[in-house]
Amino acid sequence: MCRADQGTTSRRPRSTPSFTLCSMQDSPPWIEFQSGVLPYRRTAEGVAYLLVTSRNRGRWVIPKGSLEPDLSALESARKEAYEEAGVRGRIRPDPLGRYLHQRLGIPSLVQVFLMEVTECLDGWPEQAWRERRWMPVPEAQASVPEEGLRRLMAQAEAWILDRS
Repeated sequence: MCRADQGTTSRRPRSTPSFTLCSMQDSPPWIEFQSGVLPYRRTAEGVAYLLVTSRNRGRWVIPKGSLEPDLSALESARKEAYEEAGVRGRIRPDPLGRYLHQRLGIPSLVQVFLMEVTECLDGWPEQAWRERRWMPVPEAQASVPEEGLRRLMAQAEAWILDRS
């Protein structure tokens, strides 16, 4: 089991660690905590998700990033949505779930919030380094390598369609 009271980085107060020491025998010793959003919109065909390309490898990802020391996970996710994808919207306050992925060789645990996009900006801070694209759910799921994220996409689609 991971314990959040162990391991911090120099840029965070001890009360909000970026990394945590894990005692699970087969787990890597350090996990970085991140938060992100799964931006969506309803279409005539169903649900579409907005993905962005990663800065380093150009693969499709959701807007996400390391937790900011002075922001909650939800506020950090909202900030990443604006900076990486140029979107604003309504975010469900309860997290959709979490998934694991590797970032620069470091395992990261990403807490995901569901965002209904209400505004797509023409310009945004990371526009020069990222592409963004709306994708139907099956295409979005096929575009991301993390099985956990694909499961969250399916779970979100069911929740969205159930509330229409």
